[in-house]
Amino acid sequence: MKQPPLPRSVRVLLALAGLYGLAAIVLSALGAHLVKPEVWTADYQAFLDARFLFLSHTLAMLALGLALGAGFPTGKPNRLPPRAWLLVGYGWALGALLFAGPIFVKAFSGYGGLGKLSPLGGTLLMVSWLGLGVLALFYRKK
Repeated sequence: MKQPPLPRSVRVLLALAGLYGLAAIVLSALGAHLVKPEVWTADYQAFLDARFLFLSHTLAMLALGLALGAGFPTGKPNRLPPRAWLLVGYGWALGALLFAGPIFVKAFSGYGGLGKLSPLGGTLLMVSWLGLGVLALFYRKK
C-alpha cells in the first residue's frame, strides 16, 4: 500500500530543520576558526549562546515535523495537521533566525545594527513554546 506524500507544510518545516541544521554546523565551524577571541568576551559568549539556541531549535523543528508527518496529533499520517501545531514550528524557525541571526552577523562582521531584532526573535520563541504547551494541555482529538 503506497502512502500519500507528506503535506507541503510539513515538508517545508522539515526542510527548514535541515537547512537550519546545516547552518548551525557551518556557523559553528566558522566560529571555531574565525571568532576565536584573544580573551573571553561578552560577544563571544553571545555567539556560543546563539549557536546553541539555533541548533536546539533545529532539533525541535525536526522532532515536530516528524511527529506531524507521522500523524500527530490527529492519528492520520501524511494528512495536513492542524495549523496551530504548524505555527509553533514556524514560530521556532522565524524566532531562532531573528534571535540568533543578528548575533551571528555581529560575531562575523562586527556590525551590530541588527541587534534590535534579537528581542523580537526571543519573544517569538517564548510565544511559540507557550503555544506548544497550551496545545498539548488543551488539544482534544475530534
